[in-house]
Amino acid sequence: MRVQPRSGRRVGRNLSLAGVTVILLLEGVGGLLGGVQMLGDPFGSPMGMSIEMLAGTPFGSYLIPGLLLTLVLGVYPLLAALLLWWRPAWRAMAPLERLTGCHWSWCVAVTAGLAMIVWIGVQVAMLGPVHFLQAVVAGMGLVVVAVAFTPVVRRSYQRAPELVVRRKQG
Repeated sequence: MRVQPRSGRRVGRNLSLAGVTVILLLEGVGGLLGGVQMLGDPFGSPMGMSIEMLAGTPFGSYLIPGLLLTLVLGVYPLLAALLLWWRPAWRAMAPLERLTGCHWSWCVAVTAGLAMIVWIGVQVAMLGPVHFLQAVVAGMGLVVVAVAFTPVVRRSYQRAPELVVRRKQG
């Protein structure tokens, strides 16, 4: 049985996309669960973390970190996973598509991966290394970004040249 190169690329793209989607979904669910716990008990010890852990940070409670965690590592990765599969057309994102040459949902996924890395970087800078999950989340962010930049995935999100190049008026 002979496999056509085109179908091999499609399988590779689908596996890569499925992997990125699973990571984004895991991160989104984890971010929502952690953020909601922090919001539910901002002055207590959500997830076994004491309020003393926040000493030396600009936060007096887990309210702001919980809100940021819910939005940045909860809602945003879930939205990114949805947009990767849906690929909605949105004219307002045309400048971003011209800049990157890719559908804007690809950019959302990349920034979701970068958000994971930045979140952990800031967390480690403020609190120090606290838990092995910091390395896991940073690693997940790296995988999302790395897979998004693989040729097979990037090619599948490329926009047609006529959609990328701004046409002259008149």
